[in-house]
Amino acid sequence: MNTHPELIVMLTYNDVTVPQAAEVFAKCEHTRARYWGFKEAGLPFAEMRDLFARMKACGKQTCLVLPLIRRLEAAPSPGGR
Repeated sequence: MNTHPELIVMLTYNDVTVPQAAEVFAKCEHTRARYWGFKEAGLPFAEMRDLFARMKACGKQTCLVLPLIRRLEAAPSPGGR
C-alpha cells in the first residue's frame, strides 16, 4: 500500500493546456514528480503527441483530461416516466 502522497502535475491554466507546456516540462522533467498530464484543449495534436512521447521517454506516467459533457436537459429524470 502506498502511504506517501503523490503529486499530479497538470500543465494547465483555466482548464486549458498552457501553450508553453513542453518548455515547462523540459525544465521539470528531472523532478521526482511521476504523474504528468494536460487537457486536450490548448495544443495542436502533434504537440500533444510529442509531449506525451517526451514524458514517457523520461519514465513519467501520463494522463490526458478530456472534457465531461453534461446533458442534463436530455437525461430523463428517475421519476419522470
